[in-house]
Amino acid sequence: MIMHPEGEEPFSRRVAYSHSTNVITLFLNEELSLTFFTPACQDVFGFVPADLGRKIDQLSGDIDMELLRTRCGHVLDSGAPIEEEVETLDGSRRYILKVEAFSGRGDSTSNGVVCSMSDITVQSRAITDANTERRVSLRSLAEIEQLYFVSPQAMALLSPDTTYLRINRQMAEIN
Repeated sequence: MIMHPEGEEPFSRRVAYSHSTNVITLFLNEELSLTFFTPACQDVFGFVPADLGRKIDQLSGDIDMELLRTRCGHVLDSGAPIEEEVETLDGSRRYILKVEAFSGRGDSTSNGVVCSMSDITVQSRAITDANTERRVSLRSLAEIEQLYFVSPQAMALLSPDTTYLRINRQMAEIN
C-alpha cells in the first residue's frame, strides 16, 4: 500500500476510485515531480510505479512533454488554471488538457498541480468531417449558383407549396 501524508484511509479510497475510472490524471508536487497517476495514464505516458518522484522533464509521453512542463510551471507560478487542446506527437489522438493548482493541506497554498486529460479524438474528427462536408456543400452551392446565372434556359427552384425559392434571369423575364 502507498502511504500518503493525508493518512492511509483517504489516500486508499482515492487510489481505489482512480482505478475504477478511465480518467487520465497525474499529480505533480511543487518541484514538478510525479506524486500520483491513474492507470489511464498508461494510454499517453506509460508510467510505471518507479516513475513516482521523477521530475516531469525526466519522463516521456505521447504528447509534447515540454509543453506540459511549461503549462504546469505556469499554473504553479500564477495559480491560474489552464485548459487547452493537445495532440499526440503522431497526431492520432486529441485531448483536452486541464492543469490546476491543488493544495493537500486544506488551505489556499498550492503544493502542486493536477493534470487531467479527456480524449476528444472522436469529437475532433466529427468536427473536421463536418467542416469538410460544409466546404463541399458550399462549393456545390457555388456551382449551382453559377449554373443559374449562365444557363440560357429558364430555371427555378420551387418549395413544396410551389412558391419560388430561386429563379434565374430567364425565368424572371417569363414571369
